[in-house]
Amino acid sequence: MKKKYLTIKELANAIGVAPATVTKWIRDGKVIAYQVGPYELSPYRIPASEAERVIREYGPPVESKPTPA
Repeated sequence: MKKKYLTIKELANAIGVAPATVTKWIRDGKVIAYQVGPYELSPYRIPASEAERVIREYGPPVESKPTPA
């Protein structure tokens, strides 16, 4: 079964950035996420559909192979 929500750490690992970067994107409105508790420091969850969009947009660059000389 595919996950419906990802944690900040899971998304950060998927795209090769620090969790703090994903948190900043959430606060800046670049990533849609939901806090799962009543407190300011409650963890965020990112819907799988949003995570897929973010991975497509911000995912790690494709490594280029050196061209033969």
